Amino acid sequence: MTDSRAADEARHPPSDDPQWTETWCFEFGTSSAWDGGGIGGYAAVTLHPFARRAWYWCALLRTGQPLLHVVDLEVPLPRIGLELRSEGLWADHICEEPLEQWTVANECMAVALDDPDEAANRAYGVQAPLALDLEWYASGPPIDVELGYQQSGEVEGVIELVGSRLEVSAPARRWHRWGIEAWRWDEPRVEGLRAPVRVGDVVLERVLSDRGWSQRAAPLGGGGADTRSPPATG
Repeated sequence: MTDSRAADEARHPPSDDPQWTETWCFEFGTSSAWDGGGIGGYAAVTLHPFARRAWYWCALLRTGQPLLHVVDLEVPLPRIGLELRSEGLWADHICEEPLEQWTVANECMAVALDDPDEAANRAYGVQAPLALDLEWYASGPPIDVELGYQQSGEVEGVIELVGSRLEVSAPARRWHRWGIEAWRWDEPRVEGLRAPVRVGDVVLERVLSDRGWSQRAAPLGGGGADTRSPPATG
């Protein structure tokens, strides 16, 4: 596949605004993830070049099972590429062929949460090792969205859990955005499997429903006003 977006797969030079960020997100969900018997998950990395740090956010959602929640907002900024390392976390995101194939992998310690809302609070739960080894393949061309692009695809691979190995083959999507991010509540609000996280005074929430994945955000304590990314200061 050839496209003018191919050159955009790599990291971009930041603007002079300290709130400038760059995010790659990979997500998948089986057709039955929201009504039983399926799974959904995602891995996202956001670079904050002015703060010299990265955010990593990963989750595995299964009907009737605890949310497996991984968040690290203080990962050292990688010098090149998208390989992240911190205490208890390794993750990498490799563009094997622009607009065609990515490898998404990690080895980390997740927290198993019976109540997803705990992910936006102290996220106290049972530690659970989690390892992804996934290949993302394009199934369509990239589509321009605000600040970047998104692309439909398929995910194949395995997820290693304590005492089990999940084979994954599912519809997927990825997106790549860079600039001054604005987080908004999606309208209308949808119900489904939820994965919230607190970032400063903002609660982000990813939801997997029969409509696929959606993302919404609001100031801590509620409200629906648009919220800019927290300043990327050290």
